[in-house]
Amino acid sequence: MQRTGIGREQTDAFAAAASEDRETAWTDQYMRLIIRFDTGAPRYRWLTTSLFVAAGRLLGTGHIEYAVHRNT
Repeated sequence: MQRTGIGREQTDAFAAAASEDRETAWTDQYMRLIIRFDTGAPRYRWLTTSLFVAAGRLLGTGHIEYAVHRNT
């Protein structure tokens, strides 16, 4: 799996949530990823012909949640 991400400046809401070990709303930060899979296994070939785009948010200090969307 390869991923490329974009993150913008932290908002005050993101910084506060990180310091208080709590989650953020999806709109409290700009965190985006493009995910690409490489596999030779026939049953997972569909992963190599799709583009996956994700948004991320903080679930607490050191934990990120991603909403991943598949584009074919």
